[in-house]
Amino acid sequence: TLNNFKHLSGAKGIGFTTFFVSALIIGSFLGMDTKLLKNSFKKFIPLIFISLITGMLVVGTLGYFLNPIKGLGLQEPDITSKRAFLDSIFYIFAPLASGGLTAGIVPLSNAYGSSFDHEVVNTMKSHIFPALLVGGIFSILLSGVIKKLFGQSQLSGSGKLETTHSSPNQQEKKTQKTPDSLNYTQFITGLVSIFTLYIMSVLIKDLLTFIFPTAAKYFPDTIVFIVFVVVLVKLFNLISQYYITCITQASKFITVNFTSALLVILGSTLEISKALVHLQNLKFIITCLVCVLSVALVAGYFGKKLGYYPLEASITAGLCTNS
Repeated sequence: TLNNFKHLSGAKGIGFTTFFVSALIIGSFLGMDTKLLKNSFKKFIPLIFISLITGMLVVGTLGYFLNPIKGLGLQEPDITSKRAFLDSIFYIFAPLASGGLTAGIVPLSNAYGSSFDHEVVNTMKSHIFPALLVGGIFSILLSGVIKKLFGQSQLSGSGKLETTHSSPNQQEKKTQKTPDSLNYTQFITGLVSIFTLYIMSVLIKDLLTFIFPTAAKYFPDTIVFIVFVVVLVKLFNLISQYYITCITQASKFITVNFTSALLVILGSTLEISKALVHLQNLKFIITCLVCVLSVALVAGYFGKKLGYYPLEASITAGLCTNS
């Protein structure tokens, strides 16, 4: 029944959606090349931050004049409007920059409705999903258009991001490939490791809440703590390659086999009538499109300044962060 689906996507404990997102994030980060992750902090991540901050300001300013978010608090007294500027940032920019449906909308809606019951969390999804839908479709279309128009120009690196590349002998050896066949011992070890990292993140959040109780309401969702923990584990090589292999194998199994189930749960708990209010609002759609376009342009411009090809920078640091 619908109530069972809502229970599976609930914010109490580690529900199915939280478990899925945790496995996805932990497996993705630990499966990354360590040198690539370290190098990204030098130029690529700052480029993303510059692009996103610009997009946030553009969306907030445009939202101030257009007031694209309507209907908040009319039928849900627990959800209150923060006025046009902040509403546009919270319900248009944040969903677009949150990381997609599974790793973005799910934890974002839980964070927005963390102080309320499951009904409010599901309502939050209905308010933030339309922005991701509009922005995601436009990002995909725009990336195809600019690649078609500028793919053979000097703005393109033909798939290469940086304008200068290190020589082959300077490149790090490839990380161990995750085996295609399922090893049940490694799979179980990977599951236990994923739960361990999740519990560690929860304990860190609870410890900070205990130490700083007045600031607890400003702490982000547990997923954010998971990201910090996993990045630190990867950067400082705190676990062996064997456990990384186990985790990536378990993560791959979960994401490949349970994505459809997650989409069914999310679709079943989405209140379509509330989502359609935004999708039928021309000002809302315009704000979403301007957000995607501004982030892509800024990423391309500053990407060139940082030694990236503008086309690839625009797609990877701009459009990919808004889809």
